[in-house]
Amino acid sequence: MQDCDLFVRVPFVVTPCSYLAGAFSPHTAGPVKDSYLRALSEEMRQFKGEGLRVRSLYIGGGAATTLSVAQIDFLDERLRDAFGRLDCPIAITCDPGLLSSAALARWLSMGASRLVFRYFSSDPVECEQLGMTCSSADMRNTHRVLECAANRVIDMQVLVGLAGQTAETLIGTLEDSSHERAMHYEFLPYDSVIPDADALRREAELFAVASEWMEEHGFRRYAAACFAKDGAERPDEVHRYRGACQLGIGAGCASALGDMAWVNTANVDAYILGAGDPSAIVAGATELDSASCDLRASFDALYHLGEIPYRDAHAELVAAGFLRREGDAVALSNAGAMHFDSVFARMA
Repeated sequence: MQDCDLFVRVPFVVTPCSYLAGAFSPHTAGPVKDSYLRALSEEMRQFKGEGLRVRSLYIGGGAATTLSVAQIDFLDERLRDAFGRLDCPIAITCDPGLLSSAALARWLSMGASRLVFRYFSSDPVECEQLGMTCSSADMRNTHRVLECAANRVIDMQVLVGLAGQTAETLIGTLEDSSHERAMHYEFLPYDSVIPDADALRREAELFAVASEWMEEHGFRRYAAACFAKDGAERPDEVHRYRGACQLGIGAGCASALGDMAWVNTANVDAYILGAGDPSAIVAGATELDSASCDLRASFDALYHLGEIPYRDAHAELVAAGFLRREGDAVALSNAGAMHFDSVFARMA
């Protein structure tokens, strides 16, 4: 048996926003979601009987709360058919205000132990920029629902680098989100495309502000942009890049399993149309030879706040401010931590 961290992408979002990049879909009509779930089940079926044991399960990317109870039933059934018992930590992503009591009860019966809220911002001006209602108001509507989720880890995703965001508004968002007794925070860049030098510098400064607030409130940074209270680390982040044991199911997912690494198409429609045909949904694949494994080991060290030996090939990333050089070693800077995937892509 091989242990793996399983990520199942639910790409659906209620409102399409400019900050969303990658595999997302604004379609929330039932038939579209049903077709996507059937495509997920076809991809999962490819791994049935492969001797995989799921050690953590993350369902999200978009918001898992866009699924109906019947759709959650379908997903649960197909996951267990493909991977057997799910005796592991299970995390689901939620949009504040969109988590119904019925859906939460079904997720909890499935074994969900972590609720990841796409909190983003509680500042009214920033929320208007995002095209969403105020997260703090939506969370108040969700608070009563959460009362039946006792002993579950509350996990918050917060955006850094919005136009007009200041240290004060960012701290305000952190203070507001902390009212739900969050145990884990993940900071995400407003734009996955690397901004210009001035915006990147401001983003790095804001991340430093967030890091200081985290430390002052008892959170420990354990990965590039993840902070947790003791014992609340997210398993998939702890394991990220550590060996070939990540399996992603769905549009835009990356996997590294056994001796192969691959990525699925980020086009949701193409993913649905290619259901059941790996050659149609895989956008690229590579063999994990010794050089690839060494590179992933470097990513592991950097992502988990370590250092790697400095090489001339790192000079450009150091000059751009993504890597921080200390003597003969380099580590991720604040800017690099926010854009680690782009940094690693350049290193590859």
